[in-house]
Amino acid sequence: MFVLEQETYKLEGIDWKFIDFGMDLLASIELIEKVISICLFLVKKKLHYTLAILYKLLVYFYIFVVYKLLLNFLYKFLVYFYMHYSSLQNIHISFTNSISCCIGLNCEVD
Repeated sequence: MFVLEQETYKLEGIDWKFIDFGMDLLASIELIEKVISICLFLVKKKLHYTLAILYKLLVYFYIFVVYKLLLNFLYKFLVYFYMHYSSLQNIHISFTNSISCCIGLNCEVD
């Protein structure tokens, strides 16, 4: 290891004493690179899983907000329509009783 670097120093004329490390460390370098690549893969996988969870929560939150806004709009529209219709027909019936009857709560049939 570092043989090429040491030869480069010698070719450039740098006063350098050649050091022999005695063994080839290529296997160690490959092992370190494999460990780093495995760690990066695991981090990427964990990040992907976390982003998927966050995306799912964001979708649920979006659906909840849109659903709530839609129901709020629908409720206000029904109140307006019902009040307008009842004032035209001179009908005085409680709006909450009629809504509860529509959905099957406390419905009394004559």
